[in-house]
Amino acid sequence: MERTLLFDHLAHHGNVFRALFTDLTAEQVRWKPAPEKWCALELICHLHDEEREDFRARLKHVLETPEAPMPKI
Repeated sequence: MERTLLFDHLAHHGNVFRALFTDLTAEQVRWKPAPEKWCALELICHLHDEEREDFRARLKHVLETPEAPMPKI
């Protein structure tokens, strides 16, 4: 995938998440469809953690050193 296209996809995903979660009330953010399921707040926290801890390192690897082994998470 071309770098510019990849960046465009990532920017679009940010817009999608903002559109989905921006206008939720505190009650809606904490609502769970079932006790074992995640609420929107847990989902957003998980995505934030994955972005900071995992995805960024993997994306950097793919763009800069794709021939090297994938970094461990």
